[in-house]
Amino acid sequence: MSTIDSMITVGKNVKFWRERKGVTQEGLANKAGLHRTTVAKIETDMRHGTNITTLQKIADALGISLNSLLNPPKERR
Repeated sequence: MSTIDSMITVGKNVKFWRERKGVTQEGLANKAGLHRTTVAKIETDMRHGTNITTLQKIADALGISLNSLLNPPKERR
């Protein structure tokens, strides 16, 4: 899997888990201490990338492990 493919997977995973938890982009951003546009960019345009600290904040805000954001959920495989 290429780096771009990996980043796209992470973006899709963020959206999957956010929607599964019933949280809006703004709600997730607020809980993670991020700006809503940051969450939107991660979900839709991961080509620019993000850092592991931001992903950990998102995982914590969603109540999931960082690994859950890095690997496709079974429901999406």
